[in-house]
Amino acid sequence: MESKFKLGDIFTKKHTRDTIPIEIYEISYDANEPIYKLKPIRLCGDDVILGEEALIELYNKIN
Repeated sequence: MESKFKLGDIFTKKHTRDTIPIEIYEISYDANEPIYKLKPIRLCGDDVILGEEALIELYNKIN
């Protein structure tokens, strides 16, 4: 399956105003969909691991 996003893409959480943007730093491929590992761009907080459908549902791409 082809990934809709690439390394370095930055996202913010939907329906919030004060969250730190997160950036894709690793993409792996499952049998069903790509799995993205994201980290906060200011290194405040934990990494996030999401499938493509969850990333689209929960976050807005900003770049």
